[in-house]
Amino acid sequence: EPQIVMRKDWKYLLYISAAFGLFVVVKLLSPSQHNWTITYSYTDKDPYGGYALNRLLGSVFPKEDIHHSFKTLYELSDSIPANSNILIVSSRFNGGKEDSDFLLKHVAEGGKALISSQYFLGHFADTLGIGTYDYFFKMEEFAMRKDTATLRFVSSGADTVREYFYRRDNIHNYFHRFDSTRTSVIAKNDRGMPVTIRVHWGKGDFILNSTPLVFTNIYL
Repeated sequence: EPQIVMRKDWKYLLYISAAFGLFVVVKLLSPSQHNWTITYSYTDKDPYGGYALNRLLGSVFPKEDIHHSFKTLYELSDSIPANSNILIVSSRFNGGKEDSDFLLKHVAEGGKALISSQYFLGHFADTLGIGTYDYFFKMEEFAMRKDTATLRFVSSGADTVREYFYRRDNIHNYFHRFDSTRTSVIAKNDRGMPVTIRVHWGKGDFILNSTPLVFTNIYL
């Protein structure tokens, strides 16, 4: 009788081992699970991270030094050379006075800054006279909304034919206010709304963009 019990236990072990093996195979063959948190971090390989952007910057500018920081612009003000290009990608750019004053001075003296953010707020936005708006929840949009939206260049120096496709709920902010005397439009969405503008400031330029998710891994 002890031998019969052992045989039964062995049978159960076989069932458990087979079930575990099947579970492992299914997990290996299943699509990998991603973290959809928006980080823009250059070390993040998930869909809304910035790992791909960092790799592309290195290949586009192979002879340039690229430095990353999560410090404020004011904290970095003594370490940023006058001829540096500044790139900022965020969901909200709420430029306080100290950070904004440094950034405005840096560009006015001949530097350049590309800032991509859904919203521009605070002292920086007030000084440049810019504002962004989210059209996604306008009542008329519900009747004509499509899942896919496009962006395209409109400046004479860029490709004005090719369109770039995105999920509409990822690129629904645009510039509804800017100083037309110092600003030119670089790109628009499929509603004809400006999403990228160049603002001339002193001896330099700001390139401002309202669709930061286009710089994340999933789209690049």
